Amino acid sequence: MKPSNFFRVFSLTLAALMATTLARDAAALSVTRGPYLQMGTSSGLIVRWRSDVASNSRVRVGTSPTNLTLTFDDAASTTEHSVQVSGLNPQTKYYYSIGSTTQTLSGGDSNTYFHTAPTTGTQQPTRIWVIGDAGTGTSGQAAVYNAYRNFTGTNPTHLWLQLG
Repeated sequence: MKPSNFFRVFSLTLAALMATTLARDAAALSVTRGPYLQMGTSSGLIVRWRSDVASNSRVRVGTSPTNLTLTFDDAASTTEHSVQVSGLNPQTKYYYSIGSTTQTLSGGDSNTYFHTAPTTGTQQPTRIWVIGDAGTGTSGQAAVYNAYRNFTGTNPTHLWLQLG
């Protein structure tokens, strides 16, 4: 094979390989589980979620759903995302979103938020809800949930333990 033909074939092969890689990377990234929060403290927590395609991770946080000014990243490409959020104020409501450095997958709205814990040693009333078996969503189980929500009214649940 003449050198000019070799380079032409090599260039076309390389271009096709790059196009395939770019198409795979551009595949629709979506959340398959979560987000869920772990290890909450007065200054932060861990935000976790699962995606269908591996990507880096980004959590954006702020005190308004339209102003998420704090950014926490993990550069590792994964489908099991876990991002440590830190440096927050105690006993504060924060809104957040999750995704990658190139796109937001979930959150950034008025329904996606958490409260940081009070400073250690602070005494205040605490509401805890413990459930032994959440079931499969029958009407009886929905009635228990609705009765609990009616009972608590605007008083939030601070800790929810799922036992089984």
